[in-house]
Amino acid sequence: MLLITLVFLAFGHSLQQGFAPVDDSFLLVENPAIRGITAENLKTVFTTYDPELYIPMVFVSYQLDYLIGGLDPFFFHLTNILLHILSALLVVRILRQLTGTTWLAWFSGFVFALHPLNTEAVVWLAGRKDLLSGVFFLGAMTLYLDAVKGKRKALLASILLFLLALLSKVIAVTFLGFIVLHMVLIERPRWNRKIAMRITPYAVLSVIFMIIAMGGKSRVLASTSLWDKVLVAAKSTVFYLQKFLWPTDLVMIYPLQGDLHLLQARILPYAI
Repeated sequence: MLLITLVFLAFGHSLQQGFAPVDDSFLLVENPAIRGITAENLKTVFTTYDPELYIPMVFVSYQLDYLIGGLDPFFFHLTNILLHILSALLVVRILRQLTGTTWLAWFSGFVFALHPLNTEAVVWLAGRKDLLSGVFFLGAMTLYLDAVKGKRKALLASILLFLLALLSKVIAVTFLGFIVLHMVLIERPRWNRKIAMRITPYAVLSVIFMIIAMGGKSRVLASTSLWDKVLVAAKSTVFYLQKFLWPTDLVMIYPLQGDLHLLQARILPYAI
């Protein structure tokens, strides 16, 4: 209850706000495909991009909000907050599974719940894709940890939630990284057919959705070189760690303008 109360204190002001002028307009206000759950609307959201991302489950969640309150932004914002609360509680459960330490799990849950870096995802309705994918991702994670302990039904449920996470935002393919880290650092199993069968569904789904994602991002991928992508990845990885530890000067977009070179002062320290 304390966590829920603090989340509403931190982000509850968004319940009084409307639709943001960036992305909310064409994703929600001007999008007929979110106005109710119909066969035609479902066909549209599952067969199109947004225009770059494949996020059909996000649009389905918008459809549910529309059924409840039409285009009243209050219900859309309330859903965002509730999804964030659910994610925070899942973080607590996962940390208890991994560490067995209750105080550490709750401390981490409160940090996640109240950290300013989550502001964009929670209060910006177009950020629903991060929230929804995150809930399914964390749900898949906690069930995977149950499956490692021998619960067969948990593995099937985890794979299903992983699929829903991918249908919300393809960044969920990073789940494979979690599996590898857990095996190397914690589980340390002997490689056998059982382990391979456990991992295979996640790997297959990841490949499929990476191909789908590339279809929507073809223009962006073609506009920058592989070397530029590597430099941006180096910069952004360290940059967001900095923002996590010292969350100041937060904005929606952090552009890297102009030509990028390894020896530039704005790139080299991050690359190292």
